[in-house]
Amino acid sequence: MTFEESAFFDASFSCSADELTICLYGRPVAKVRQVVTAKLETGRNAATGQDLLFLRVDTANGGRAFFIDHEHGRTNVRKISPSLSSLAEALAWLLPPGYATRQGDIAFYAIGHVPPRAQEVTLAQFEDRLFPSIGAKHELLETTACAFYVSADRFFLSVAETLRVLHPEHGGLVLPSGSYELVIAKGRSLPERTYVTQARTLLIGM
Repeated sequence: MTFEESAFFDASFSCSADELTICLYGRPVAKVRQVVTAKLETGRNAATGQDLLFLRVDTANGGRAFFIDHEHGRTNVRKISPSLSSLAEALAWLLPPGYATRQGDIAFYAIGHVPPRAQEVTLAQFEDRLFPSIGAKHELLETTACAFYVSADRFFLSVAETLRVLHPEHGGLVLPSGSYELVIAKGRSLPERTYVTQARTLLIGM
């Protein structure tokens, strides 16, 4: 394998023999063994100010792929599908294009109406379904009525006027009135974490 040690903000990549190690804030988050080749591709989302990196690693037993982004002073590493071969493919796979706005690993897609099959739930029920799937705290601050719905593993919101969404590591956003589907980015954030399912991650009206 030919791969020089490099860094991308708070993520670093190093190799020893045929093993590649990815570190985040100085701590290993992934090791790939039997590496044959490794490819780095960088880019930038001018609209969000997000710096992006795609890492494709081919091994003797297949491939691995990772997506790293740096936004609002924080670097994130995400394990993604090994079938992806470019940054453009990774972006389309993580969150399909066409969202109204995004915040970290979630995006809001404007829809005409909430599907009839979706079940209206309480905030607590919405939290219980959403919490295990997201890796950080997204705080919803509603100024007027906001209804929550779930359908299998899909999440929907109906906003009467406006809804503010805050996050300590990303910029805040405001959703205007309308119906939305909340979509969680594919892949898995590294390092993998164990969550306390009873914790409350969405706070409404505070």
